[in-house]
Amino acid sequence: MLELPGRCSRAMRPNGTRLAGSRLRWLYIRDLLRFQNLAASDARRGLPARIALPATVSASKTRSMSDLIDKALSVVTALAAVGILVVMFHREFGRSSAVQRVAGQSGYYGQWKDLIPAGHLIGNPAARVTVVEFTDLECPFCRRFDEVLRRTREEYPNDLNYVFVHFPLSMHRFAKSAARAAECATPFGKFDEAVRTIFAKQDSLGLKTWASFASDLQLRDTAAFQRCASTSWPVERVEAGLAAGAKMGIHATPTILLNGWRYGSVPADSELARAVGDILAGRKPYPNYGATRKQSP
Repeated sequence: MLELPGRCSRAMRPNGTRLAGSRLRWLYIRDLLRFQNLAASDARRGLPARIALPATVSASKTRSMSDLIDKALSVVTALAAVGILVVMFHREFGRSSAVQRVAGQSGYYGQWKDLIPAGHLIGNPAARVTVVEFTDLECPFCRRFDEVLRRTREEYPNDLNYVFVHFPLSMHRFAKSAARAAECATPFGKFDEAVRTIFAKQDSLGLKTWASFASDLQLRDTAAFQRCASTSWPVERVEAGLAAGAKMGIHATPTILLNGWRYGSVPADSELARAVGDILAGRKPYPNYGATRKQSP
C-alpha cells in the first residue's frame, strides 16, 4: 500500500526544492571540485599556477592563498552538498506544516458531472464509477497518485473511468507549460501517454526539451509538437480546468472526486479500490455519500 503524505498547495511557498535547481548546483560543485583537484595537483608537481597572479605575490603567499582557497572551497562544497540532500529529502518525504494544512473536509459534490467537459475523459465512457482529479503535472503528490489511479484502473478496466482536469499551481514554474505540452499531444491521440511520460520525467521539466519529450512519445511530427508546446497562447482546456477549480474553491492538488465524493485528503490505493468496489456492489462507500451539501473550500 502506497501512503501519500500530502498535496501541493498554493499555501506552500516556493523554497527551491526542484531537482532541476539541485542538478545545476551539483554541476557547480563538480566544477569547484575539479578546480580544487587541479590546483592541488599543480602544487604537488611544482608546476606554475594556471591562474595568473600579480608579480608582487611571493611563492609562499601564493601557497598560503591556495591553501585558504582550498579550505574555503571544501567548506562551501560540504555545506552545499548537505543543503541539497536536505532539500531533496524534504521534497520527496517531508511533511511540512503547509502540506498538512491543505487537508480539507470530505463531502459530496452534487454537480460533479458538470466538471467532465473541463477535462479529458479516459476509459470506458459507460463506466459506472468516475474519478475526477484536479492535477498539476509538476506536483510530486499528483505523480504519486497517478500511480495509485493507474493500478486501480487496471483492477477495474471496464467499470472505472477517469477525468483529468488541469489545475497547474502558480507556485510551480513549469506546471502550465507541462499542461500545454500534454494538450499538444492530444491531436496525436496520446494525451494519457503524455501525462504518464511527463510524470515519469517530472524532475527534468525545464531541462529536457519538448522535442525530446516528443521523441519519447514517438510522435510522428516532433517539430509540430515542439512548436505547439513552445507557444505562450492560453490553452482552452487548461483555462477551463482552472476556472472549474476556482469555482469549487480548490487550492491544492491532487483534489479527487469519486462519483461526486470529494476527498479531503489523498486516498491510498487500497482505500480507493475499496470505495470503487463498494459503489459497484451498490453500497455507500462513505456514510454521507450522495448527500449534497455546501462545499467548504
